[in-house]
Amino acid sequence: MNNLEGLAICEDCLNDKYLIELIITTSSKIKICCCCKMEKKCGQYEDLANELEEVIFEHYSLASSAERWWSSDNYSGEGDDLECIIQEILGQEIPEIDEIISYLCEKDAWNVRDGDTSFFDNTESYVYRKSYDDYFEEYWSYLVDELKTKRRFFSDSAKKLFQEIFHDVENMYASQTHSSGHGYSKNKVPVIRTIAKETQIFRARRADTYEECITYLQNPDKELSPPPSKFAQQGRMNAKGVSIFYGALHIETCIAEMRPSIGSYLVLGTFSPKRELKILDFKLLESSYPVLSYFQPDFKYQSMHKEFLRKLHKLISLPVINGHEDEYLITQVLAEYLAYVRDNNFDGISFESTQFDGGANIVLFPKDKLRDTDNLFAIDDDITKRQESILDDFGLEFISNSVNVQKTEKIKYETSPLYSGNF
Repeated sequence: MNNLEGLAICEDCLNDKYLIELIITTSSKIKICCCCKMEKKCGQYEDLANELEEVIFEHYSLASSAERWWSSDNYSGEGDDLECIIQEILGQEIPEIDEIISYLCEKDAWNVRDGDTSFFDNTESYVYRKSYDDYFEEYWSYLVDELKTKRRFFSDSAKKLFQEIFHDVENMYASQTHSSGHGYSKNKVPVIRTIAKETQIFRARRADTYEECITYLQNPDKELSPPPSKFAQQGRMNAKGVSIFYGALHIETCIAEMRPSIGSYLVLGTFSPKRELKILDFKLLESSYPVLSYFQPDFKYQSMHKEFLRKLHKLISLPVINGHEDEYLITQVLAEYLAYVRDNNFDGISFESTQFDGGANIVLFPKDKLRDTDNLFAIDDDITKRQESILDDFGLEFISNSVNVQKTEKIKYETSPLYSGNF
Protein backbone atom coordinates (compact mmCIF):
# COMPACT_ATOMS: atom_id res chain seq x y z
CA MET A 1 0.00 0.00 0.00
CA ASN A 2 2.76 2.50 0.94
CA ASN A 3 4.21 3.57 -2.40
CA LEU A 4 5.78 6.67 -0.81
CA GLU A 5 8.42 4.79 1.16
CA GLY A 6 11.83 6.34 0.58
CA LEU A 7 10.46 9.54 -1.00
CA ALA A 8 11.42 12.76 0.79
CA ILE A 9 11.71 16.51 0.20
CA CYS A 10 13.96 19.13 1.80
CA GLU A 11 12.95 22.54 3.16
CA ASP A 12 14.80 24.34 0.34
CA CYS A 13 12.41 22.75 -2.16
CA LEU A 14 9.21 23.64 -0.30
CA ASN A 15 7.72 27.14 -0.39
CA ASP A 16 5.30 26.88 2.53
CA LYS A 17 6.96 27.75 5.87
CA TYR A 18 4.09 26.20 7.85
CA LEU A 19 4.36 22.91 5.98
CA ILE A 20 8.12 22.92 6.51
CA GLU A 21 7.48 23.26 10.24
CA LEU A 22 5.01 20.35 10.17
CA ILE A 23 6.93 17.73 8.20
CA ILE A 24 10.60 18.74 8.34
CA THR A 25 11.46 20.81 11.42
CA THR A 26 9.56 18.57 13.84
CA SER A 27 10.37 15.14 12.36
CA SER A 28 13.08 14.87 9.74
CA LYS A 29 15.88 12.59 8.60
CA ILE A 30 18.90 12.94 6.35
CA LYS A 31 17.71 11.69 2.97
CA ILE A 32 18.12 12.37 -0.73
CA CYS A 33 15.56 14.98 -1.73
CA CYS A 34 13.52 13.76 -4.70
CA CYS A 35 13.36 17.35 -5.96
CA CYS A 36 16.94 18.71 -5.86
CA LYS A 37 18.57 15.25 -5.58
CA MET A 38 20.77 16.48 -2.73
CA GLU A 39 21.33 14.66 0.55
CA LYS A 40 19.77 16.92 3.15
CA LYS A 41 17.50 17.12 6.15
CA CYS A 42 14.18 16.07 4.63
CA GLY A 43 10.57 15.44 5.45
CA GLN A 44 8.87 12.19 4.46
CA TYR A 45 6.43 12.17 1.54
CA GLU A 46 4.11 10.04 3.65
CA ASP A 47 3.90 12.83 6.25
CA LEU A 48 3.30 15.32 3.44
CA ALA A 49 0.49 13.16 2.03
CA ASN A 50 -1.16 12.84 5.44
CA GLU A 51 -1.14 16.62 5.91
CA LEU A 52 -2.64 17.06 2.43
CA GLU A 53 -5.32 14.50 3.23
CA GLU A 54 -6.55 16.56 6.21
CA VAL A 55 -6.61 19.81 4.22
CA ILE A 56 -8.46 18.33 1.24
CA PHE A 57 -11.05 16.65 3.47
CA GLU A 58 -11.70 19.91 5.31
CA HIS A 59 -11.75 22.39 2.42
CA TYR A 60 -12.86 20.49 -0.68
CA SER A 61 -15.86 18.47 -1.84
CA LEU A 62 -16.41 16.11 -4.73
CA ALA A 63 -17.72 18.18 -7.64
CA SER A 64 -20.33 15.52 -8.37
CA SER A 65 -22.00 16.14 -4.99
CA ALA A 66 -21.03 19.74 -4.20
CA GLU A 67 -23.71 21.39 -6.32
CA ARG A 68 -26.40 19.36 -4.61
CA TRP A 69 -25.26 20.00 -1.05
CA TRP A 70 -23.72 23.48 -1.10
CA SER A 71 -25.21 26.87 -1.85
CA SER A 72 -24.09 28.87 -4.87
CA ASP A 73 -21.98 31.09 -2.60
CA ASN A 74 -19.86 28.12 -1.57
CA TYR A 75 -19.88 26.19 -4.84
CA SER A 76 -17.17 27.30 -7.25
CA GLY A 77 -17.76 25.50 -10.53
CA GLU A 78 -16.93 22.20 -12.19
CA GLY A 79 -13.81 21.58 -10.15
CA ASP A 80 -10.27 20.31 -10.69
CA ASP A 81 -8.56 16.96 -10.42
CA LEU A 82 -6.44 15.95 -7.45
CA GLU A 83 -3.19 16.95 -9.11
CA CYS A 84 -4.39 20.54 -9.59
CA ILE A 85 -5.84 20.66 -6.08
CA ILE A 86 -2.59 19.50 -4.49
CA GLN A 87 -0.57 22.03 -6.49
CA GLU A 88 -3.01 24.75 -5.41
CA ILE A 89 -2.68 23.80 -1.74
CA LEU A 90 1.12 23.60 -1.87
CA GLY A 91 1.46 26.69 -4.04
CA GLN A 92 3.97 24.87 -6.26
CA GLU A 93 4.64 21.78 -8.33
CA ILE A 94 6.57 18.91 -6.80
CA PRO A 95 7.89 15.65 -8.29
CA GLU A 96 6.19 12.29 -7.76
CA ILE A 97 2.79 13.89 -7.24
CA ASP A 98 1.17 10.83 -8.88
CA GLU A 99 2.58 8.70 -6.06
CA ILE A 100 0.92 10.95 -3.49
CA ILE A 101 -2.41 10.65 -5.31
CA SER A 102 -2.10 6.86 -5.49
CA TYR A 103 -1.29 6.74 -1.78
CA LEU A 104 -4.36 8.82 -0.88
CA CYS A 105 -6.66 6.76 -3.10
CA GLU A 106 -5.38 3.43 -1.78
CA LYS A 107 -5.51 4.60 1.83
CA ASP A 108 -9.08 5.83 1.39
CA ALA A 109 -10.14 2.58 -0.23
CA TRP A 110 -9.17 0.72 2.94
CA ASN A 111 -11.37 3.05 4.98
CA VAL A 112 -14.53 2.64 2.90
CA ARG A 113 -17.19 0.77 4.84
CA ASP A 114 -20.75 -0.37 4.12
CA GLY A 115 -20.66 0.49 0.44
CA ASP A 116 -19.73 4.19 0.86
CA THR A 117 -18.08 5.94 -2.07
CA SER A 118 -14.37 6.61 -1.77
CA PHE A 119 -13.56 10.33 -1.39
CA PHE A 120 -10.14 10.18 -3.05
CA ASP A 121 -10.39 9.13 -6.67
CA ASN A 122 -8.03 10.17 -9.47
CA THR A 123 -10.97 10.24 -11.90
CA GLU A 124 -12.99 12.69 -9.80
CA SER A 125 -13.03 16.50 -9.74
CA TYR A 126 -13.02 18.58 -6.56
CA VAL A 127 -14.31 22.04 -5.67
CA TYR A 128 -13.28 24.38 -2.87
CA ARG A 129 -15.90 24.99 -0.22
CA LYS A 130 -16.10 27.03 2.93
CA SER A 131 -15.78 24.83 5.96
CA TYR A 132 -16.67 27.63 8.36
CA ASP A 133 -19.25 30.33 8.98
CA ASP A 134 -18.38 33.85 7.87
CA TYR A 135 -17.70 35.40 11.26
CA PHE A 136 -17.03 38.94 10.03
CA GLU A 137 -20.01 39.11 7.69
CA GLU A 138 -22.37 37.83 10.38
CA TYR A 139 -20.92 40.28 12.92
CA TRP A 140 -21.36 43.15 10.42
CA SER A 141 -25.03 42.22 9.89
CA TYR A 142 -25.55 41.98 13.65
CA LEU A 143 -23.99 45.42 14.13
CA VAL A 144 -26.17 46.97 11.41
CA ASP A 145 -29.25 45.72 13.25
CA GLU A 146 -27.94 46.81 16.66
CA LEU A 147 -27.24 50.36 15.48
CA LYS A 148 -30.70 50.64 13.91
CA THR A 149 -32.78 49.12 16.69
CA LYS A 150 -30.83 48.91 19.95
CA ARG A 151 -27.58 50.63 20.86
CA ARG A 152 -26.70 53.56 18.64
CA PHE A 153 -24.16 55.26 20.90
CA PHE A 154 -21.24 53.78 22.85
CA SER A 155 -21.43 50.46 21.00
CA ASP A 156 -18.82 48.03 22.33
CA SER A 157 -19.76 45.69 19.48
CA ALA A 158 -18.77 48.30 16.89
CA LYS A 159 -15.42 49.00 18.51
CA LYS A 160 -14.61 45.28 18.83
CA LEU A 161 -15.49 44.56 15.19
CA PHE A 162 -13.55 47.51 13.79
CA GLN A 163 -10.52 46.67 15.94
CA GLU A 164 -10.47 43.19 14.43
CA ILE A 165 -10.98 44.40 10.87
CA PHE A 166 -8.31 47.12 10.91
CA HIS A 167 -5.86 45.77 13.48
CA ASP A 168 -2.92 45.37 11.09
CA VAL A 169 -3.55 47.80 8.22
CA GLU A 170 -0.18 49.50 8.82
CA ASN A 171 1.47 46.31 7.54
CA MET A 172 -0.85 45.64 4.60
CA TYR A 173 0.18 46.11 0.99
CA ALA A 174 -1.62 45.70 -2.32
CA SER A 175 -0.02 44.58 -5.57
CA GLN A 176 -0.39 47.00 -8.47
CA THR A 177 0.53 46.24 -12.09
CA HIS A 178 2.33 48.92 -14.09
CA SER A 179 3.09 48.92 -17.80
CA SER A 180 6.35 50.18 -19.25
CA GLY A 181 8.38 49.89 -22.42
CA HIS A 182 9.77 46.62 -21.10
CA GLY A 183 6.40 45.03 -20.36
CA TYR A 184 4.54 44.82 -17.07
CA SER A 185 5.82 44.97 -13.53
CA LYS A 186 4.20 44.63 -10.11
CA ASN A 187 4.81 46.92 -7.17
CA LYS A 188 3.76 46.59 -3.55
CA VAL A 189 1.74 49.61 -2.47
CA PRO A 190 0.74 50.31 1.16
CA VAL A 191 -3.01 50.57 1.77
CA ILE A 192 -2.35 53.71 3.81
CA ARG A 193 -1.68 56.46 1.31
CA THR A 194 -0.08 59.84 1.83
CA ILE A 195 -1.83 62.67 0.01
CA ALA A 196 0.91 65.19 -0.74
CA LYS A 197 0.54 68.94 -0.31
CA GLU A 198 0.41 69.64 -4.04
CA THR A 199 -2.41 67.14 -4.71
CA GLN A 200 -5.56 68.54 -6.32
CA ILE A 201 -8.86 67.55 -4.68
CA PHE A 202 -12.10 68.51 -6.39
CA ARG A 203 -15.41 69.42 -4.81
CA ALA A 204 -18.66 70.66 -6.37
CA ARG A 205 -22.05 72.14 -5.57
CA ARG A 206 -25.14 71.85 -7.68
CA ALA A 207 -27.04 74.99 -8.67
CA ASP A 208 -30.55 74.55 -10.06
CA THR A 209 -30.73 78.10 -11.43
CA TYR A 210 -28.26 80.49 -12.99
CA GLU A 211 -28.90 82.97 -10.16
CA GLU A 212 -27.92 80.34 -7.59
CA CYS A 213 -24.82 79.64 -9.63
CA ILE A 214 -23.84 83.33 -9.51
CA THR A 215 -24.25 83.32 -5.70
CA TYR A 216 -21.72 80.50 -5.41
CA LEU A 217 -19.30 82.27 -7.75
CA GLN A 218 -19.32 85.44 -5.64
CA ASN A 219 -17.83 83.62 -2.64
CA PRO A 220 -16.50 80.27 -3.92
CA ASP A 221 -14.10 79.44 -1.08
CA LYS A 222 -16.99 79.60 1.41
CA GLU A 223 -19.73 78.12 -0.79
CA LEU A 224 -17.65 75.16 -1.99
CA SER A 225 -16.24 74.32 1.43
CA PRO A 226 -18.06 71.90 3.75
CA PRO A 227 -21.01 73.58 5.46
CA PRO A 228 -20.90 74.75 9.07
CA SER A 229 -22.10 72.11 11.51
CA LYS A 230 -25.55 73.65 11.97
CA PHE A 231 -26.23 73.20 8.25
CA ALA A 232 -24.55 69.80 7.78
CA GLN A 233 -26.97 67.09 6.62
CA GLN A 234 -26.25 63.42 7.21
CA GLY A 235 -24.33 61.52 4.58
CA ARG A 236 -22.56 58.24 4.01
CA MET A 237 -19.78 59.04 6.47
CA ASN A 238 -21.32 61.66 8.77
CA ALA A 239 -24.30 62.13 11.05
CA LYS A 240 -26.44 65.25 10.84
CA GLY A 241 -24.57 68.19 12.35
CA VAL A 242 -21.13 66.72 11.66
CA SER A 243 -19.35 68.56 8.86
CA ILE A 244 -17.28 66.31 6.60
CA PHE A 245 -15.30 67.08 3.44
CA TYR A 246 -16.52 64.95 0.53
CA GLY A 247 -14.42 65.31 -2.61
CA ALA A 248 -12.86 63.43 -5.50
CA LEU A 249 -9.39 63.02 -6.92
CA HIS A 250 -10.57 63.54 -10.51
CA ILE A 251 -12.93 66.17 -11.86
CA GLU A 252 -14.91 63.59 -13.89
CA THR A 253 -15.64 61.63 -10.71
CA CYS A 254 -16.67 64.80 -8.91
CA ILE A 255 -19.21 65.62 -11.64
CA ALA A 256 -20.62 62.08 -11.78
CA GLU A 257 -21.02 61.84 -8.00
CA MET A 258 -23.20 64.98 -7.96
CA ARG A 259 -25.77 63.20 -10.20
CA PRO A 260 -26.99 66.49 -11.71
CA SER A 261 -30.27 66.79 -13.61
CA ILE A 262 -30.46 68.10 -17.17
CA GLY A 263 -30.26 71.89 -17.24
CA SER A 264 -28.70 72.22 -13.79
CA TYR A 265 -25.31 73.75 -13.14
CA LEU A 266 -22.29 72.45 -11.29
CA VAL A 267 -19.84 74.83 -9.68
CA LEU A 268 -16.52 73.06 -9.10
CA GLY A 269 -13.50 74.16 -7.14
CA THR A 270 -10.05 72.80 -6.41
CA PHE A 271 -8.58 72.31 -2.96
CA SER A 272 -5.09 71.36 -1.88
CA PRO A 273 -3.73 69.97 1.42
CA LYS A 274 -1.75 72.37 3.60
CA ARG A 275 0.03 69.33 5.06
CA GLU A 276 0.41 65.68 4.18
CA LEU A 277 -2.77 63.71 4.81
CA LYS A 278 -2.89 60.06 5.93
CA ILE A 279 -5.62 58.24 4.00
CA LEU A 280 -6.86 54.65 4.26
CA ASP A 281 -7.52 53.45 0.71
CA PHE A 282 -10.35 50.88 0.66
CA LYS A 283 -9.71 49.97 -2.97
CA LEU A 284 -6.17 48.89 -2.09
CA LEU A 285 -7.37 47.26 1.13
CA GLU A 286 -9.71 45.07 -0.93
CA SER A 287 -6.77 43.28 -2.57
CA SER A 288 -4.13 43.61 0.12
CA TYR A 289 -4.15 40.25 1.84
CA PRO A 290 -1.02 38.07 1.55
CA VAL A 291 -1.24 34.53 0.22
CA LEU A 292 -2.42 32.24 3.00
CA SER A 293 -1.20 28.77 3.78
CA TYR A 294 -3.71 25.97 4.26
CA PHE A 295 -1.33 24.65 6.92
CA GLN A 296 -1.14 27.74 9.14
CA PRO A 297 -2.93 27.31 12.49
CA ASP A 298 -5.18 30.35 12.03
CA PHE A 299 -6.10 29.63 8.39
CA LYS A 300 -9.88 29.75 9.02
CA TYR A 301 -9.78 33.09 10.82
CA GLN A 302 -7.42 34.67 8.30
CA SER A 303 -9.55 33.36 5.42
CA MET A 304 -12.64 34.98 6.92
CA HIS A 305 -10.73 38.24 7.41
CA LYS A 306 -9.41 38.16 3.85
CA GLU A 307 -12.84 37.44 2.37
CA PHE A 308 -14.47 40.20 4.38
CA LEU A 309 -11.90 42.81 3.34
CA ARG A 310 -12.79 41.99 -0.26
CA LYS A 311 -16.46 42.68 0.50
CA LEU A 312 -15.98 45.67 2.81
CA HIS A 313 -15.16 48.09 0.01
CA LYS A 314 -18.48 47.28 -1.66
CA LEU A 315 -20.40 47.45 1.62
CA ILE A 316 -19.28 51.01 2.39
CA SER A 317 -19.92 52.31 -1.13
CA LEU A 318 -23.37 50.82 -1.80
CA PRO A 319 -25.93 53.40 -2.97
CA VAL A 320 -28.67 54.18 -0.44
CA ILE A 321 -32.24 54.84 -1.57
CA ASN A 322 -33.95 58.01 -0.34
CA GLY A 323 -35.91 57.28 2.82
CA HIS A 324 -33.49 54.55 3.94
CA GLU A 325 -30.78 56.80 5.35
CA ASP A 326 -30.52 54.59 8.44
CA GLU A 327 -28.42 52.34 6.18
CA TYR A 328 -25.70 54.96 6.65
CA LEU A 329 -25.49 54.32 10.40
CA ILE A 330 -22.79 51.67 10.23
CA THR A 331 -20.59 53.61 7.79
CA GLN A 332 -20.97 56.72 9.96
CA VAL A 333 -19.80 54.77 13.01
CA LEU A 334 -16.97 53.23 11.00
CA ALA A 335 -15.81 56.68 9.85
CA GLU A 336 -15.84 58.01 13.42
CA TYR A 337 -13.81 55.01 14.59
CA LEU A 338 -11.15 55.53 11.91
CA ALA A 339 -11.07 59.29 12.49
CA TYR A 340 -10.98 59.52 16.28
CA VAL A 341 -11.24 56.23 18.18
CA ARG A 342 -8.46 54.16 16.61
CA ASP A 343 -5.07 54.81 18.21
CA ASN A 344 -3.36 55.40 14.87
CA ASN A 345 -6.24 57.27 13.30
CA PHE A 346 -6.58 58.71 9.82
CA ASP A 347 -7.14 62.09 8.22
CA GLY A 348 -9.56 60.49 5.81
CA ILE A 349 -10.46 57.54 3.61
CA SER A 350 -10.84 56.94 -0.10
CA PHE A 351 -13.11 54.46 -1.88
CA GLU A 352 -14.22 53.62 -5.39
CA SER A 353 -16.89 55.72 -7.07
CA THR A 354 -20.11 53.89 -7.97
CA GLN A 355 -20.98 56.64 -10.47
CA PHE A 356 -17.75 56.79 -12.50
CA ASP A 357 -15.69 53.74 -13.48
CA GLY A 358 -12.15 53.97 -12.15
CA GLY A 359 -12.92 57.09 -10.11
CA ALA A 360 -12.13 57.54 -6.44
CA ASN A 361 -13.98 59.47 -3.76
CA ILE A 362 -12.13 60.99 -0.84
CA VAL A 363 -13.58 61.79 2.57
CA LEU A 364 -11.65 63.98 5.02
CA PHE A 365 -12.37 64.20 8.73
CA PRO A 366 -12.13 67.46 10.69
CA LYS A 367 -9.12 67.48 13.00
CA ASP A 368 -9.35 70.77 14.86
CA LYS A 369 -7.29 71.80 17.87
CA LEU A 370 -10.21 71.52 20.28
CA ARG A 371 -10.50 67.77 19.68
CA ASP A 372 -6.81 67.19 20.37
CA THR A 373 -6.65 68.97 23.72
CA ASP A 374 -6.71 67.11 27.02
CA ASN A 375 -9.27 69.55 28.40
CA LEU A 376 -12.33 69.78 26.18
CA PHE A 377 -13.46 72.91 28.05
CA ALA A 378 -10.22 74.85 27.52
CA ILE A 379 -11.62 77.20 24.87
CA ASP A 380 -9.36 80.02 23.70
CA ASP A 381 -9.04 82.52 20.88
CA ASP A 382 -8.47 79.72 18.34
CA ILE A 383 -12.25 79.15 18.33
CA THR A 384 -12.76 82.41 16.47
CA LYS A 385 -10.06 81.55 13.97
CA ARG A 386 -11.59 78.14 13.31
CA GLN A 387 -14.97 79.67 12.72
CA GLU A 388 -13.42 82.00 10.14
CA SER A 389 -12.12 79.14 8.05
CA ILE A 390 -13.65 75.69 8.37
CA LEU A 391 -11.06 74.41 5.89
CA ASP A 392 -8.39 74.62 8.59
CA ASP A 393 -10.05 71.69 10.35
CA PHE A 394 -9.45 69.54 7.27
CA GLY A 395 -5.90 70.72 6.61
CA LEU A 396 -7.00 72.19 3.28
CA GLU A 397 -6.85 75.44 1.39
CA PHE A 398 -8.94 76.63 -1.54
CA ILE A 399 -7.04 77.25 -4.77
CA SER A 400 -7.98 80.72 -5.97
CA ASN A 401 -9.08 81.10 -9.59
CA SER A 402 -9.84 77.35 -9.76
CA VAL A 403 -13.61 77.70 -10.13
CA ASN A 404 -15.11 75.76 -13.00
CA VAL A 405 -18.79 75.96 -14.01
CA GLN A 406 -20.46 73.15 -15.95
CA LYS A 407 -24.00 72.95 -17.33
CA THR A 408 -25.61 69.52 -17.61
CA GLU A 409 -26.70 68.85 -21.18
CA LYS A 410 -27.07 65.07 -21.32
CA ILE A 411 -27.16 62.14 -18.89
CA LYS A 412 -26.29 58.55 -19.72
CA TYR A 413 -28.05 55.72 -17.86
CA GLU A 414 -26.83 52.13 -17.62
CA THR A 415 -29.17 49.29 -16.64
CA SER A 416 -28.82 45.55 -16.22
CA PRO A 417 -31.63 43.07 -16.98
CA LEU A 418 -33.22 41.45 -13.94
CA TYR A 419 -36.43 39.93 -15.29
CA SER A 420 -38.35 39.43 -18.52
CA GLY A 421 -41.49 37.52 -19.39
CA ASN A 422 -44.74 36.99 -17.50
CA PHE A 423 -44.80 37.60 -13.76
